[in-house]
Order: sequence, then structure tokens, then C-alpha cells
Amino acid sequence: MGRLRGGLLTRGVEEEASRNGGGLLTRRVEARRAVAAGGLAASRNPDPSEESMATEVEAQIAGSLWKIEKVAGDAVEANDVIMIIESMKMEIPVEAPCAGTIAEIRVQEGEAIEEGAVLALIE
Repeated sequence: MGRLRGGLLTRGVEEEASRNGGGLLTRRVEARRAVAAGGLAASRNPDPSEESMATEVEAQIAGSLWKIEKVAGDAVEANDVIMIIESMKMEIPVEAPCAGTIAEIRVQEGEAIEEGAVLALIE
């Protein structure tokens, strides 16, 4: 049986990641560990030693960007809807993972987006 670390059973996943050379599986394991440690599932902060302290807002599902609710310069609170993705005939809101100001919107309405794509930056 694998060892329990950070609330996750990791041995089998780590072995699979090493066989695959890391990649997407490794990033998902790292994201799950961050969530287990109290991190945000929908955002990824750069290394704190970097100058920019912006939070990246990522697409949690592939689809088409249906509507942009906030624009660069708008103040947002945690869980405010920034934009809406249409996927499988459903509307999925993309929420701000933290309070701040929209620094950049990186997509346009009608654009096809992939899971994990950075949609916006919040400072």
C-alpha cells in the first residue's frame, strides 16, 4: 500500500509520473497536493521570489468562452464570476480565486479554450 502524505495516497501516482517523465500527470499531482495543503484549486501563484504576484485564473474545463463579465482594471472579490465558459451545452462560471484587481484578460468571447489554459491574471 502507498504512503499517505498531505492527505493523498501518492506512491502509485508518483511511480506513474516518473514512468511518464512527469508532464500533465505530475502537474495534476502537484495541484492536488496544493489543495490538500490548503491551496486554491483554480489558481496557480508564481514562485514568490518572482517580481509579479499575480494569480493565474485557469480553465477547469475545455469549451468555448461564452461571455466575459469583468474587464482589466475591475476590482473583484473571491468567488466573483469573471467569465462564463460554454461546454457540453452547459454554462460554467469561472470565478475569481481571490480578491484583487483584474490585471489582464487573455481570451476573447467565442474563443475555444483548453483545460488548464490561463484565462486571466488577478493582482
